[in-house]
Amino acid sequence: MLKIADRCKGLLRISFSAMISVVLMVGVFIPALAATPTEISTWTTEANALPQTRVEQGTAEYNGYVYQVGGSGGTGVRTSTVYAQIEAGGSIGEWQESSYDLPQESYRLSAEAHDGYLYAIGGRNGPALNTIYRAAIDPETGAPGEWSAEANTLPAVRYYHSTFIFQNYLYVVGGDNNGGAVNTVYSAPIVDGSIGVWTQADDDLPANISLSTVEVLDDYVYLLGGFAESASASVYYAVVTDEGNIGNWVLMDDALPQGVQGASSVVIDDEIFVIGGYNGASRLNTIYSATISEPGETADGWSLAEATLPTAMDQGGAITYDGETYTFGGLADSFQSAVYSTISPSVVSMDTLPAEDITDGGGTMHGETQLGGGLTVDDIPESLLVGFHFNTEPTVDWENNTHSSPVETVEEIEGDNTHISFSGEMDDLDCDTQYWYVAAYQLIDGENSSIGVADNTETFTTAACTDSDNDADGISSAVEDDSPNDGDGNNDGAQDSEQANVASMIDPVSGEYAVLEVDEQCSIESLEIDSEAEVSDHQDGTYDYPAGLMDFRIDCGEGGFTATITQYYYGISGDFEVRKFKPDTGYFNIEDASTSNQTIDNAQVKVATYQVKDGSSLDLDGEVDGAIEDPAGLGQAGSGSSDLANTGSSALTAALLAFSAILLSAAMLLVRRDLI
Repeated sequence: MLKIADRCKGLLRISFSAMISVVLMVGVFIPALAATPTEISTWTTEANALPQTRVEQGTAEYNGYVYQVGGSGGTGVRTSTVYAQIEAGGSIGEWQESSYDLPQESYRLSAEAHDGYLYAIGGRNGPALNTIYRAAIDPETGAPGEWSAEANTLPAVRYYHSTFIFQNYLYVVGGDNNGGAVNTVYSAPIVDGSIGVWTQADDDLPANISLSTVEVLDDYVYLLGGFAESASASVYYAVVTDEGNIGNWVLMDDALPQGVQGASSVVIDDEIFVIGGYNGASRLNTIYSATISEPGETADGWSLAEATLPTAMDQGGAITYDGETYTFGGLADSFQSAVYSTISPSVVSMDTLPAEDITDGGGTMHGETQLGGGLTVDDIPESLLVGFHFNTEPTVDWENNTHSSPVETVEEIEGDNTHISFSGEMDDLDCDTQYWYVAAYQLIDGENSSIGVADNTETFTTAACTDSDNDADGISSAVEDDSPNDGDGNNDGAQDSEQANVASMIDPVSGEYAVLEVDEQCSIESLEIDSEAEVSDHQDGTYDYPAGLMDFRIDCGEGGFTATITQYYYGISGDFEVRKFKPDTGYFNIEDASTSNQTIDNAQVKVATYQVKDGSSLDLDGEVDGAIEDPAGLGQAGSGSSDLANTGSSALTAALLAFSAILLSAAMLLVRRDLI
């Protein structure tokens, strides 16, 4: 039996256009103002990843340059320092490796930059370190010079500690000393770049804490999360003075939503962001933020940012610059080199698509559908690559989504009033399915490159399956549309898939197409083509059926109606009889049936025509109910079955084998009745 699929894959072509107008006013120059975001709503994968994987490194920013110092990676502990400039558009430039390595390998260290110098503080090289190394930063190129060891080392070895610089003082908070987490806080003045004498604060941390992160907002320092026997959700704050003193640490009422250790953090305006980390069971891709309304108080507690990190990770680096946030490396399932940023440099949104532009009869068309819309672009880039991400879920990690269309290059962009157009093609969309989609892009300006997705998502629903059973004959419309003669298998001038009285399908016995046609008053409810063996255990001993038998049911509405049945068989030739099978009588010829040959679409077709009256002996259900059931097909005289017991006459017995020919003739006479 042929099994018909009722689902489809559609081809959807989507085209967008964006009209960008550049207005030049003579004598007037309006500088672009960088808006400071109040929340992290998108992440962009920077084109310039770190040259090597790095985790547990020191990260610092100074004068528009970002530095990655030491750390570890897949090839061992690092002594190198790499640095890159943050370009005018916010993208990370090409990474350079410093000419000078650290004097020794170091990881789990911290890094700070201040007043023209870069500092590497503590860390591990097997045992914990108390060293502080300093390198001068070239004011023109941002390159760090040769490292030198500070005379005033840390009062004790430290790694997994937190550091910050405030009012020319360097502070070291908590950390680990080879024996476990500690609660001490140290500070030292910075004089002409040199680290002065260290002082231990009068007030220790309320708990032994390592792997925390600290941020300074106004005159207060905030210590966020960390490891204190387990991943901590506590947030402490203390006042910091300009004399290097730090006050009593106070526990904030609003804790983080979960314990977080090994996280990164940044401050933007009056908001603190805690990025990624580890909760004791798994790495995190979360970003928690809180607005500090008063010292030690949040406006509305901690909230989860709209956009999560593209990868769950901890022990990487993070900075903020010009209102944007950047992360560097870190540890996920493996060591990372990716650099993520919150910039969306040019493409900021996708135009909303009016429903009338994407619908035809209530749904997106199956086939060559065109969607109108566009992208809003801040600046005309040198090159723009655009593709589309599709998914059947409303909330998706778009940048890591694999259900994507090909990316195609936009036409060259130049001049004013440039019309930018691009298209993406999907050839595996399901019919009658809602899809969410977003434009993905890569912008190239000179040596700068940024990739990401538009910051709003659109949705559409594909139309009802176009290769479903449009005419309700039990055969998929797609199967009927693929029949010979461009879907008109019986050559009546109309698509088989659009006629309830015509059904075409691939004959599973012959492997070629076969078509059933009945009166226009009738509709085909079901059609199968079965082999002789599938029809009955009792095979015809006289005829073969190279195209099987059509087993169908039609509804003609009117009881007692006489239907004209026409069967078309592609790919068979020779002399045939139109024969029928009934369980109680076996196989027999249909009286007054005829066969003929036709040429359809340059193919030879064998055609059988006969009539069946509702409720007659040719109607399998035998009832006058307007419905006709009829298993029949083309029989070709041949060897038939060698089992003489399977001749269709159940009355034959072994004792009468000698008279089988006579009895078979008698049986045939018995079934010759008024077939109409």
